[in-house]
Amino acid sequence: MLEQEDYTHTQEEEEAIVSQEIARYRNIVLSACSSLGNLQPDEGDASDTQQAENKMRYVPSPDCQASLKDIKRYIQMDEQGEGKLVLQWLGEWQVLEKDIIPIFVINAKRLIKGPDDLALKTAVSCIELFVFLTWSMDSETDEVKMQFIRILRSYKRAFAKDDVVFCLLAVAVMYTKRGSALTDKEWMMVKGIMYVFRNILAIPDPLVAPAAGSLTAQVEVHDRLIAVLDKQLAIDFFLALASSSDQRRLKDLRPTLLDI
Repeated sequence: MLEQEDYTHTQEEEEAIVSQEIARYRNIVLSACSSLGNLQPDEGDASDTQQAENKMRYVPSPDCQASLKDIKRYIQMDEQGEGKLVLQWLGEWQVLEKDIIPIFVINAKRLIKGPDDLALKTAVSCIELFVFLTWSMDSETDEVKMQFIRILRSYKRAFAKDDVVFCLLAVAVMYTKRGSALTDKEWMMVKGIMYVFRNILAIPDPLVAPAAGSLTAQVEVHDRLIAVLDKQLAIDFFLALASSSDQRRLKDLRPTLLDI
């Protein structure tokens, strides 16, 4: 009897230690996310004090680039375990919607204005995280897929916006025009952007029964995304890339473009 009690006690202690380690790791990941940046009052128009007080803008922190790399490393480490805890936490905290997308948009607009090495590195880091976060869960267990489908749909909603799609396309178009002069980092950006479009378009919308009016808004996300892509001439760009895929680098994109 004592041996059984000792075993149970030991098992409870081990579970408590594991829980403490998970909580400690969660705080480490949260610290990296908190170091990305934050919303601050937009003082761009001092002529309208009331409007300036109400308007906020996202400001990346000086440690933004390092934090993006840390988050990428945590996701990669997470792949070695079970449960995809880091991806769950990032979805719970809405890090993509609140931080990573705003950071990308800010740096993409800097790149559009002219060469900027830091903006390029930061934008590439954002694209890498976009790909990780929107990757299909089809190969996972039904339990994992059910855990993440709501998160993935929220990501799809976050990308279905004019400003976001414009920045993704503008950067991709700008670099593909460089042809053979494209650097490896710039090519990583273009390829990553195509992966992002493929991933978000593949995220399934919920099946809606005739009486399920509450789900209509979620289904409309796909229609809105298609409308935004059409407005920003994304489909024309995809077709142009596919027709140019005889070039060495663009050949690698053919399967992705076909998926899109």
